[in-house]
Amino acid sequence: MDSTTTTVPSGCKLNSWLFGYYLMADHALLKGKYEKKINYNHFFDIYNHYKAMNESEWTSLPELTNDNGSFCKDSCGSQLWSVATLLEAINTLKAFT
Repeated sequence: MDSTTTTVPSGCKLNSWLFGYYLMADHALLKGKYEKKINYNHFFDIYNHYKAMNESEWTSLPELTNDNGSFCKDSCGSQLWSVATLLEAINTLKAFT
């Protein structure tokens, strides 16, 4: 996130590549307690990214998004680390299912 202040150039942005790390951390912290709930929730989170990739002209994930994943004019349309961290998270989650 660049800033929470909208007066700062570029305003508030979300880095797509952080999502994969969030999934892995969430899974590691709650593993064993809510296993089925975690996998169910993560499935829908991952599906939303999969859907975004299929709708993208690049068949990829962007570097940045605005609120709720909306288009960010300052973002690159395709970022390797956005896809790579999501694939790493999927692999991690798959190992524990």
